[in-house]
Amino acid sequence: MIDYDSISVPDLALHPGNLLKEELDERGITQKELADRMGRPTQVINQIVQEKKSVTPQTALELERVLGVNARLWLNLQQNHDLVRERQREVGELERSSSDWLRRFPYQEMSRLRWVEEEERSGHRLRNLLSFFAVASFDTLESAVNDARFRATEKAKVDKWALTAWLQRGKQIAESRETRPFDLDRFRTAVDEIRTLTETDRFFPQMVQLCAQAGVALVAVPHLPKTGANGAARWLDPNKAMIQLNLRYSWADIFWFTFFHEASHILERDTKRVFVDLKGAPTRDAAEAAADTFSADMLIPRREWAAYVDRGKFTASAVQSFATQIQCRPGIIVGRLQHEKLIPQNRHNGLREQLEFAADSA
Repeated sequence: MIDYDSISVPDLALHPGNLLKEELDERGITQKELADRMGRPTQVINQIVQEKKSVTPQTALELERVLGVNARLWLNLQQNHDLVRERQREVGELERSSSDWLRRFPYQEMSRLRWVEEEERSGHRLRNLLSFFAVASFDTLESAVNDARFRATEKAKVDKWALTAWLQRGKQIAESRETRPFDLDRFRTAVDEIRTLTETDRFFPQMVQLCAQAGVALVAVPHLPKTGANGAARWLDPNKAMIQLNLRYSWADIFWFTFFHEASHILERDTKRVFVDLKGAPTRDAAEAAADTFSADMLIPRREWAAYVDRGKFTASAVQSFATQIQCRPGIIVGRLQHEKLIPQNRHNGLREQLEFAADSA
């Protein structure tokens, strides 16, 4: 007898008629004899065996009574067969109607990062993209992308599709991360505590923990080509926010400035907007400008910065002395001096550091 319990056909379009034929052959029962026992025309049984007719719930119950094979097995086989066939049809339809979407996304790089499975057939890649973005069609995805958050991308030389993929990956990771319900006071305290970590080397796990305790999922996601975002902030639901950081450069001054910039957006509790800090964006609205100011003041207190600039001593030793005074990395001071054009872009770069820590993968 066939061991049906051992059968597993998740990716094979195996019609129940195939196994019905094997069952009849093993038992030595003709199709006419089975039809007579079931009170059905022989043609019905023949069409099932030839995989031209589906097994209905009524037929499955009749086969259960006559052959002793559970009706659920016949129905499961039929359902799996229909599902696999529909997937095959869908792949073919995607290849015919949506092949141009593959050119919009850096699929190979996304596969290298294990965001999607590598596939040779374009239809399978397209299906994987739909699953990655959790949408049923590319029309739905296009409608979701063409909103206000990407209006500056053309002048900022950003690929909005790569940016969309990067944001989606951050959202996936953040949604899987456990956090407490958002607490504004606790997050303010967490931000202050995180400021004290700017001098330490093993800072990221502590940042993640402090944010999670305040209801904020902090994630660091590898960049995709032309992503163009230093960071992003958004709300996943009223009790959970997220901050996403890009690991494009990992310079200490950029990393820390971006974190506090995004933290400012969360502190403002604008739950309806997705904030994306685009590198090279031509304009800065009021919310972005306010976040810039917040971040700059968190890293280097305004009064201390003004006094330091007034002294006008920007030597390497002066930078290191000032960094010790305000308890932060010298590279943060250098980055600020370069940004405000108080020193050339190539000066004191030896004091700037690139941070090393693992990106999030799940």
